[in-house]
Amino acid sequence: MPGCRTSIDVVIKNGILKKNDTIVLMGKDGVMCTVILEILVKKFSMEFQDMFKNKYDQHEEITGVQRVNILADGLKNALSGLPLFVAHSDEDIDQLK
Repeated sequence: MPGCRTSIDVVIKNGILKKNDTIVLMGKDGVMCTVILEILVKKFSMEFQDMFKNKYDQHEEITGVQRVNILADGLKNALSGLPLFVAHSDEDIDQLK
């Protein structure tokens, strides 16, 4: 994966996720907010030689039901299995916290 940032695997089941969206999720130290830097979707390939190449496609926007990998700063302490919310304004961030 590009860079040295922490990533999380997320299943999008209802809604739209875009690059540069602000997301709110639970961490070990409480509620955390961060901005999505990259949205990656794993490539599927049956070829042996493709196993050693880049395994992810970068996307600007994801809709529908998909499993994606999100790269963002500050995800090291994120807790798994809990919902992730997209905040569209500062008021949304305060309300979700």
